[in-house]
Amino acid sequence: MGTKIGHGLAVAVLATFATASGSYLEAVRGTDGAGRTVDDITAGKPAVVLLTSPRVAAVSSQLQQLRVLAEELGDAAVAAAVIYGEDPGKLAKLRAGLPFPVVAGEGDVPLTLLGDEGALPMALLATRKGNVVRRYADVPGPLTVAEVLRVRYDPGPPRSPKAGELLPDLVLPASDGEFYNLRALSLMKAKTLVFIIDAKDETSRAALAPLQYLADDLGDELEVVPVILGASDAVAAKLAEAENVDIPVLAAGPLAARRLAGKLELPVMIFTGEKGTVAGVRERATVPTREEVLAEESAPAAEGEPVALAVASVSRLTEGLQSDVVPTASFDAAGRYVVFCGRFRPREVDHLYEVTTSGKKLRQISMAAAPDVAPSCSPDGVHIAFISGRSGGSEIWTCERVHGEFTQISKSGGAYAAPNYSLDGRWLVAARKVKTGGDENFDLWVVTPRGRRERPVAETFYDEIEPAFSADGNRVFFASRRYGNWDVFSSDLKGGKRRRLTGPETDDRMPAPSPDGKYVVYAGKGGGGRYKLWAMNVDGSSKVQLTSGAGDDLYPRFARDGDALVFVSSRTGSLEVYKIKFAPTPDYDLPRPARPLVSSEFL
Repeated sequence: MGTKIGHGLAVAVLATFATASGSYLEAVRGTDGAGRTVDDITAGKPAVVLLTSPRVAAVSSQLQQLRVLAEELGDAAVAAAVIYGEDPGKLAKLRAGLPFPVVAGEGDVPLTLLGDEGALPMALLATRKGNVVRRYADVPGPLTVAEVLRVRYDPGPPRSPKAGELLPDLVLPASDGEFYNLRALSLMKAKTLVFIIDAKDETSRAALAPLQYLADDLGDELEVVPVILGASDAVAAKLAEAENVDIPVLAAGPLAARRLAGKLELPVMIFTGEKGTVAGVRERATVPTREEVLAEESAPAAEGEPVALAVASVSRLTEGLQSDVVPTASFDAAGRYVVFCGRFRPREVDHLYEVTTSGKKLRQISMAAAPDVAPSCSPDGVHIAFISGRSGGSEIWTCERVHGEFTQISKSGGAYAAPNYSLDGRWLVAARKVKTGGDENFDLWVVTPRGRRERPVAETFYDEIEPAFSADGNRVFFASRRYGNWDVFSSDLKGGKRRRLTGPETDDRMPAPSPDGKYVVYAGKGGGGRYKLWAMNVDGSSKVQLTSGAGDDLYPRFARDGDALVFVSSRTGSLEVYKIKFAPTPDYDLPRPARPLVSSEFL
């Protein structure tokens, strides 16, 4: 995959080396897989020869750096590697996939080649006659034409890619230790955004974190490729670590700058469309929002199968409920009870209660002097996880429903909120207040129901709250306001990929994924300024409003069988617990709320 640089560069390379003097590459003894010597390989052209050994720990990395250089040089100069201390028959694996010859060196490395620098690895620069004109000990990287060879040439007027043409065929090292071909990346997905940054410009480098957020937001829809000019892969890795960036950050030298951005002022954004062709170029660019990239105003997935959730009935389960916070409710495993928090008597703190789904029996579960809030029932129906202040801070506790045994799960001293079980009961996910960069914000954490293996899902500078596991346990749905408004996101627990599912016009919060893995119900604030319950597919498509009328409808949670949903609403002037029963057809008229079935007189 040699890149043609042209006759101008070849002449400049020759001119650069013509006046130099030194030892000859003919001192190298050995052959490649085809029986060619180094003289055979380099005769008549300038050369870059890597001298190394299998005993050098980074030999594979050095060969990959040389591959980058060989592809940038094209036909203008020759690249080759000489491996000392290895049997020629055992080099086949090292040769595989490399676009340059790999020679098995015979005997010891000639001292005339090592010079005063002394030890392997070493890069030698030679004229077309084999004269070594420069040595590079420790093989600096990335090896680029301009930085390693120091070739001064004029490849013609620099220009940025034009609309309709492919990105340059450049292979660049990245912060994750891999090498990426820009053209190949642009062909992998329908759209690619290449954002070119100047390593010396602190303001420009600050774009890395927003690029990570953009990549998280877009998920699988678009490839985000940061490129840092004037940096090595090691520098790119340090910058990526400093900015908490997980996506690969590519490193490139001045030659790549000319081929990628021409004379445009950095930062430069190159956007590709269908089949990897350039769709647009912007200089002095700022990191775009998701809406600017996709030119959409709705969610990432605008179309999809219709949401087949239809409200058959809405019934109220409490009357006279009070709370110092917004109360929440959760079905038990069998779907016969709803556990919720609040109080029915003045001058009390919030406690945990359970009520039958028919609303005829009410039982108080907790009676501590400190408030107990945000209950979540375990999938086996045995325990309730909740937030309590009984230990001094807002920590996660569990309660055994039958015997009333209370256990403190988290003991970090942090402020926790809204725990939720995974459907298999193996994990709890909750929001935890932490300090990030001197400021406090909520991040998502997971912990086992016994309080072990507590770890963050991700640590950001933005509040991320109200988490809930997907049906398969591989993702977490949550609310975040990293872009200003509250929006519903999903995050892959294994790869950390994030995707925004709602926004950007209104606040959307409190996601509740369905047990069958098809839908997410959430509270969205519409044009009337009130939160109503909405449903969408798990990819953010086909949004349907489920509730209407006065007041706010908040904190939905599905029953285990998915046929019903519990939530709290202020539609009567105070926050009470309600239940939705779903119908099998989407054609419905929302019925009026039924008469309250539970009130303080049952206590």
